[in-house]
Amino acid sequence: MELNPTTRQSTSKPIDFGAPETLYHKKSHKLRSAQKSQPTYPLPHTKLVGIPTIEGMEFIDTEKIIRCEGLQKCTLIITTEKSDIISSYNIGKFVTLLEESGFFYCHRSHLINLRFVKKYTREGYIFFSANSKPVPLARRKKCAFLNQIRHL
Repeated sequence: MELNPTTRQSTSKPIDFGAPETLYHKKSHKLRSAQKSQPTYPLPHTKLVGIPTIEGMEFIDTEKIIRCEGLQKCTLIITTEKSDIISSYNIGKFVTLLEESGFFYCHRSHLINLRFVKKYTREGYIFFSANSKPVPLARRKKCAFLNQIRHL
């Protein structure tokens, strides 16, 4: 039997694929069952950050990082320990990693830990100790910085 356009229309039946919500619900149900099988307890090392270096990866507690300084395409990480780390990540990657941990992006090349701030000057500099290098504060970020310092 040959099919021509007239017979094709009469013999074809529309296919009902179901409502999109139904299909989505089935998929989300599968995702929910997969999520239930994974443990939900928090890991003890959630404050650790993996930092890629020349030798490999270093894992540092976020509470030990004083500040991060952008150096071209690398980042210098100053810690409470005596060793400073140079990472191959740029400063933008650290902003996304550390902003939730109490860090503030005070200048285009500086990310600071608000817990270590000791002094702020009217000229727009932030100090972490008496002999530390001053970190500039952008004028546009002054209000946000002062609000976050007040709420610590």
